[in-house]
Amino acid sequence: MQPMRSLEALRSSCSDTSFAQNQSPSTSSLQNQCGAEQSNDDVVILSVFWYKGSLAAAYYSTENSEVHVMADIVDVQPDFHLTKSLYQLVQPTHLLVTSQVSDTFLLMLKDLTGADSVLHILPKKDYDFEGCRRHVLRARLPSEPQESCEEMHHLYLSTLLDLTSEAMVHALGVLLKWLDVSWTFLQLEQHNAAATIMTFTNFSLADMVMINSVTYEALQIFNKVAHPSSFKRGVPGSYKEGLSVYSIFNRCKSQLGSKCMRAMFLHPTRDIDVLNSRLDVVQFCMEPRNEDAVKNMLMCLKNIQSITRMLGRLTKLSVSVREWKCLHKTVYYCIVMGNICETIVSDAKLFREIADSMTEDIQKVEYCISRIIDFEESEIQNTFIVKLGVDEHLDRLKQKYGGMRELMSKVAQEELNHLPSYIRECNVVYIPEIGYLLALPAWKDNMIDEDWIVPNLDFMFKLESVGHYKNVRCHELDDVVGDTIVEISNHESRILLGLVQYIQERISPMQKIIKMASELDCLIALAMVAKENNYTRPTLMEEQVLDITGGRHPLQELCVDSYVPNDILSGDQQSLVKIITGPNASGKSVYLKQMLLSLCCSSPRSLIIVDEFGKGTTEIDGLALLTSCLNHFLSRGDKCPHVFASTHFHDVASFLLQSRYLSFHTLDYMADKNGEIIYLYKLKEGRIENSCALPIAESFLGPSTCDRADSIYAALKNAREIPLPSFSRRMLKKEKYVNLAKMIISSNIKDAEEITKKFMQ
Repeated sequence: MQPMRSLEALRSSCSDTSFAQNQSPSTSSLQNQCGAEQSNDDVVILSVFWYKGSLAAAYYSTENSEVHVMADIVDVQPDFHLTKSLYQLVQPTHLLVTSQVSDTFLLMLKDLTGADSVLHILPKKDYDFEGCRRHVLRARLPSEPQESCEEMHHLYLSTLLDLTSEAMVHALGVLLKWLDVSWTFLQLEQHNAAATIMTFTNFSLADMVMINSVTYEALQIFNKVAHPSSFKRGVPGSYKEGLSVYSIFNRCKSQLGSKCMRAMFLHPTRDIDVLNSRLDVVQFCMEPRNEDAVKNMLMCLKNIQSITRMLGRLTKLSVSVREWKCLHKTVYYCIVMGNICETIVSDAKLFREIADSMTEDIQKVEYCISRIIDFEESEIQNTFIVKLGVDEHLDRLKQKYGGMRELMSKVAQEELNHLPSYIRECNVVYIPEIGYLLALPAWKDNMIDEDWIVPNLDFMFKLESVGHYKNVRCHELDDVVGDTIVEISNHESRILLGLVQYIQERISPMQKIIKMASELDCLIALAMVAKENNYTRPTLMEEQVLDITGGRHPLQELCVDSYVPNDILSGDQQSLVKIITGPNASGKSVYLKQMLLSLCCSSPRSLIIVDEFGKGTTEIDGLALLTSCLNHFLSRGDKCPHVFASTHFHDVASFLLQSRYLSFHTLDYMADKNGEIIYLYKLKEGRIENSCALPIAESFLGPSTCDRADSIYAALKNAREIPLPSFSRRMLKKEKYVNLAKMIISSNIKDAEEITKKFMQ
């Protein structure tokens, strides 16, 4: 009953997150919920819709301002494998779901979400289909043709989204609606009142290799290590990556590349064409003759950054000089990388796609930015400055203002000569709307208001320790020179706005190029590690064959002085189910992990790994469970998946079906003259009758304990009474003497003969 109480508590929170026009999320509650995410760069909102076995989803990422949409797909209860894989792939900070889903689905989501994610349960009315559809159709994208009519707008969206997918429309509509209502309270962007959506991107789980979180942890694909400080431990974004497969391969030069690699590991594909296209890039980067090209591409990748948030602030004219430099550098190095890829388009599909994405508009954008913005002067003045030669009227204003500096210095010196002798410094400054002023620093300590009064000067205000005054010369400057600085600033703002509009109309292809650049960064990192460790390119095929020569485990290699590689051959006239036995610590688990770095659902092309299954229960129950599972796979005949199982249940062979798809293997070892086990870590055919536990344990438990264990094992095996250990016999003898002493003390001397008889017994 406890789960139901938790479920009701979850459902009762629906009214707090309703989208009714007269109601919005509580400011304090949303700020409390999002306080942790504000410290993290990327906030991801995932909306899922599940109804009668059909699953659809949409999620928004602040990292790239893209909405990713997944059309309807079948996901059956109670396992919900696809939903769990989706959550693991997206790793949302906010999860949206309707209160009308089944209890099983809702409780599953509650188990998935933890400290890193907030679960929002929304009322049924927010999932009205027509309302969701209206929100989808209202979405406007920067890449959409300008001033398009409503009919053309709907037609454009239909090229990006399948609006006939009802579950997807529900999920996407609720996501867009939630962003509209909650964006201000999330405080993700101080400069934007609404979420910026650059594009809609479709994705699918149909080609995804299904790997659950337990498998990721067991194989150490990722290894999230908590922050050592107790104050930061558990806070989203405070974790770092420990020793893992991901940490070994992550040599990416950009944050975008690292995120691409994480997504690639979390969404492993079964599409052979995609895999081969990635391998083409890796192979190209490993070849010595391409070393210069790879170095040049890495130089470009280091300077390419995400520009999504910056583009969202362009319309507000709130982009800093540093961000303008970042935008220009990103566009410039994307063009350079495109030129590099143009020379190697025949080597890999990704190179061709990058080269083809380089449009003339992108080159025009780079030219306009470099031609218009004076970055050197902009950094000095910390504001947007237009180069000379861009606008004639602006050049005349700047020339006029340039002469004013000398004039203002001259006026300041002349005025200082007419001021009282106790005033030692005078400057002429300009403040918009007020005009030209004399700025006089404090001439003594602890000045009071009366001290700031100066003859023939009108006191205006005091800013910190500087007094500002008007006099006749200041009014003359106002009349003659006027608001030249303001006019220059306004003119430069108009040029800036024109540049922003020009960029927004032509920058859309840049998003695609940056995404491909992140993939290239990821693949070059894989190539670097492959080259260092002498990895070879696999040959992928559709047949049910797994053939690996000299397989190695990337993590285990780092932890030992010498690593013994092993071959793997499954299918192609070889057995499909392999039972692996061997002594404790002989390398069975490492062998399985070296072979398995992805786990499929059970099908003829699946790879099933079983590592000491059933050891957590009694020997009989564990043996029965293991035997029934293996017999189930063997009964499929040629539809049997690849199965590798390690076990210490040596009797399992007696209960398995006789099949040509079954074989037995063991990890080789030898014993020296003292009986000490020496591991060879080499797989061979055959099996062993025991796990050599006693010789192994003797090295750290001592011979007496192991001798005792051996005597108990022999007694149990031969159905004899377990003998008492030597120390127990000594304890019994000691107890006999103690009892004798007690009897003597409490008895008369006449009873001595009787006591003696009892002792002799």
